[in-house]
Amino acid sequence: MIGKKILNEFYRKKSESEIPNHVMRWSKIMNVNYGDISFKKMKRTWGSCSHTNNLCFNIRLSSLSQEQIDYIIVHELAHITEKNHSKNFWDLVGKYVKDHKQIHKSLMGYLS
Repeated sequence: MIGKKILNEFYRKKSESEIPNHVMRWSKIMNVNYGDISFKKMKRTWGSCSHTNNLCFNIRLSSLSQEQIDYIIVHELAHITEKNHSKNFWDLVGKYVKDHKQIHKSLMGYLS
């Protein structure tokens, strides 16, 4: 249990120091503005975008590959423009992450 707490704290600090720079870069590429960025321990999701465009990411995000991280960031930033998972949403994600379907599949079951 102590080892898990230490590992979670390691990933939290790593995510908090690295992910905001990636979010900023992608937000410029996608031409969207977001609110605050926060991190918390999540059991079922990698990220979320609130109705006020605040982004919350799983503390373990930095444990993933860069292509998975980019996909999750693009996915959440796309919700600023498209609030649901409509065809327009997935088209927008696909504009920036060509192999998003494959990456999405690679993340299935990762948190369970």
